[in-house]
Amino acid sequence: MAFTKLIMQNQYTGEVKQAPIGFSWTSLFFGGFVPIVRGNYGAGFLWIFLSICTGGFAVIVQAFIYNKKYLNFLINNGYQVKHSQMPIEHVASKLNMTLPVLSEA
Repeated sequence: MAFTKLIMQNQYTGEVKQAPIGFSWTSLFFGGFVPIVRGNYGAGFLWIFLSICTGGFAVIVQAFIYNKKYLNFLINNGYQVKHSQMPIEHVASKLNMTLPVLSEA
């Protein structure tokens, strides 16, 4: 189970997505198919390739780092935090990064 979840909204399209934060059990069990289902195709095919090349070891590494990579993917595509289950400052400090927050106008 992830540490927490952030609700992210695209500032241009209004599309809303969930971004789990923390260890990814889903990635541990389903590997490179998780990024593909989330719409991050490049990362998905890369993780599948790495899993094949490393005999599955890459899946273990992916479980530890993929949720943060997915969050960065969303931020780079215009998503901002709309809602957080925990204080955003706490989540940002755990991730050691600044999170863009959607301003409700």
